[in-house]
Amino acid sequence: MIFRTFNIFYLLFVVASVRSIVANKEEKSAPFQKIYEHRAGNNLSLTMELLIDYHKLVKAAVHGDNLEGFMAAQPRQVYLYELIGSTPWIQTICETGFNGGHSAFSLLFSSGKNVLLRSFDLSFQPSARLILESLFGSWRFTFIAGDTTNTLPQYIASNPSAKCDVFSVDGGHSFDVAFKDMNNFKTISTCDNFVLVDDVFQKYAQQWGATHVNGVKDAWQKAVKDGLVEQYGCYEYYEDVPNDSMIDPGVWGGKKKLPRAFCIGSFILDKAQCPEGNSKSKARVMQILSEMNLHSCASGCCNTHATGGKRKEQN
Repeated sequence: MIFRTFNIFYLLFVVASVRSIVANKEEKSAPFQKIYEHRAGNNLSLTMELLIDYHKLVKAAVHGDNLEGFMAAQPRQVYLYELIGSTPWIQTICETGFNGGHSAFSLLFSSGKNVLLRSFDLSFQPSARLILESLFGSWRFTFIAGDTTNTLPQYIASNPSAKCDVFSVDGGHSFDVAFKDMNNFKTISTCDNFVLVDDVFQKYAQQWGATHVNGVKDAWQKAVKDGLVEQYGCYEYYEDVPNDSMIDPGVWGGKKKLPRAFCIGSFILDKAQCPEGNSKSKARVMQILSEMNLHSCASGCCNTHATGGKRKEQN
């Protein structure tokens, strides 16, 4: 009973602390005005630091239930999402795949205080939803439950003026679901958009017994081939998790190293709709990849030279 009471007070303290930082976070006017005034003197971005706290919060709130694979285990992917989220012109973010809300937290925290996020998924951790609403406000975060191959078209039909600037595709990992999610998202895309697709494994899926994610890789490659998206880069790597709280027996067997793989690009829209194409978002991504020292391999896999979620040292 004492331990349970301590847990409740600890959770309330963490929520209050994170909410205070969220409320007082300065708006980022310059493209790469990063927030590095963080505790402990380590070199992680503030988003990654707070994401570790958020993960502990959700993990405690779900009473020991295993969380599925989550991007929070890898700082460089979080850092990329942070820089994309901080893009000055974005107004709305759409994602498939919620689970514990790690990507939603990263994008909401790094974006402007008026940026909205719409999340579509079969199911979710109710505690994670409540924590996000507590931190950012229920008006900024909306969850739509159900099969995304049905709920996305229904949402689009019911909201004909809906538009999104950033898309995170991390829902169903079969080819059909991932490809349909991308096609549906394209219909509500703005011209200068960003598409982030997670679990595009080429090297480590077989090694870790995660061949079920191969459908995402195939869907992404077909989307590029068909001219649905312009690919800016794909990255796959295998490295230490940033914090022991991320090591979960139900995720990759509780390993201290985890593989991650993701691609980034933009939807290609009709020239009549977007005369300048996606030139602004492409330039933004090129700056980000340079800032992170990310260089995609020719085959779209296995990059090992990124700065990641750590501060890039200045000369």
